[in-house]
Amino acid sequence: MTAIQVAGRIVESPLAVVSDYAKRYARTVREYDLAQADCPPNHACMQEVKRTRVIASRISNEQGTAMLRVLADAPWSRVPESAHLDQADPEIRGELYDHMLDLYLPLLDIPGVSHAKASKLLHLKRPALFPILDSKLMAFYRRPAAEAAKRHAQLGHRRLYWAACREDVIANREPLDGLRTELEDQEGLLKKMAALSDIRLLDILAWKV
Repeated sequence: MTAIQVAGRIVESPLAVVSDYAKRYARTVREYDLAQADCPPNHACMQEVKRTRVIASRISNEQGTAMLRVLADAPWSRVPESAHLDQADPEIRGELYDHMLDLYLPLLDIPGVSHAKASKLLHLKRPALFPILDSKLMAFYRRPAAEAAKRHAQLGHRRLYWAACREDVIANREPLDGLRTELEDQEGLLKKMAALSDIRLLDILAWKV
């Protein structure tokens, strides 16, 4: 198995890391990642807000209601269900990257809604596009995100987490395909995890490094 590099750190045995995650967080995988979609792709619902609580989103009922109200008017059609993060080039204005922001940023205007809460809900809607930006992942990617911001200085941000995650997806295409093939050869829950997106697999590896 080829090693995978996540935020500049080498994961020598990705399959072993994912296997350990499956044992420790089986409920998260079953009820958050692999549960059947609760709502149509271009509509978010309270059942999905409840699913995020399995992964410790701590979204209150009030916050969830506000998030759903905002997302009811979101430009979902500009962010296809099939979209992948590697397609969201921050250099190309008015395209996928900007449309992601159109979905994401209004959620952060809701009192008490953090990056973790917003991203955990949007990841359910577009699992190959929106990385989960909880405090641990943001700390893990802090330096790569700052370096990505320098490479895209025209955007005017101190850190670009999506861009940093995107670079890891692109750099690890072959080893991620290899990991997915190995997962398909396993049994039970581990075999089912082959269906997880590249960004979710990288997230799992980052959590266990």
